[in-house]
Amino acid sequence: MIAESAELGQAREHLHAIDQSLGSADAGFHLEEGFNLLEDLIVRKASDAGVATNLGETYLAKLAASIQRALEPRDVPEPMLKHLMKLTQTLSSFSFGKDVDIPALTAVIA
Repeated sequence: MIAESAELGQAREHLHAIDQSLGSADAGFHLEEGFNLLEDLIVRKASDAGVATNLGETYLAKLAASIQRALEPRDVPEPMLKHLMKLTQTLSSFSFGKDVDIPALTAVIA
């Protein structure tokens, strides 16, 4: 078994941090850092680029579902709506999520 690259491990840590605190101010930082590391692995065609692609697709879908769940109460406070909108806009800037309708999620928030 080939060891995972340090960058892939760091990306996993950032994405795990989002899971733990989607509503926190740090979520945007971890989202950008994690997905940037994954995209870098893919662009460089690193040995774990396939794993990075799968991880990016999986986490983007997972985060979109988490954002959708956070919107289920109809009375989401405005600061949280702004935070979720910013996260959704950040998600849309990455090449992952072919199966996730980010524009529809953005429309639900707006």
